[in-house]
Amino acid sequence: MCPVVETTECYEGTVEGYRGTADMTPSGLACQRWDSQYPHNHTFLPEAYPCKDLRENYCRNPDGQEFPWCFTTDPRVRTMFCTHIPQCGAQNSPVSDCFFGFGENYQGEQSRTRSNLPCAPWRDHSNSGERGMLMAGLEGNFCRNPDKDKHGPWCFINNSAISWDYCNIKP
Repeated sequence: MCPVVETTECYEGTVEGYRGTADMTPSGLACQRWDSQYPHNHTFLPEAYPCKDLRENYCRNPDGQEFPWCFTTDPRVRTMFCTHIPQCGAQNSPVSDCFFGFGENYQGEQSRTRSNLPCAPWRDHSNSGERGMLMAGLEGNFCRNPDKDKHGPWCFINNSAISWDYCNIKP
């Protein structure tokens, strides 16, 4: 019997109950598998911590840190906190302003660029062929990442100087 409240979409309280499938750090590094000793040797073996759910390469908190964390697959970066996993109850703000991965699944309501310019409606650019992508399913003027840009969600701008810009959304 493992005495912890388990959550999958967010972490709660002591953080040790997070059981979601986040397997990347906020900076985009893949997490190392818990049952692997490469590139980092460690003592957090799944069989040694049966109540900590050290499966696959998911962010976990087997030692009571302030956030779930993982060993990374980068030999130069041993561990990183998974600070992109929201705290339970804290994501009830009207705009969920963070994204996972490259933000290709971001569905928040941010509609301003990092320079605070308003986003143009996607329909204004539906036939432009700009950025070489299909615009199907893009509604309103919300920040999105339909072409899986590695820098995250962006939007078109009705501005003569620049036609698009990234949005001010944290990974």
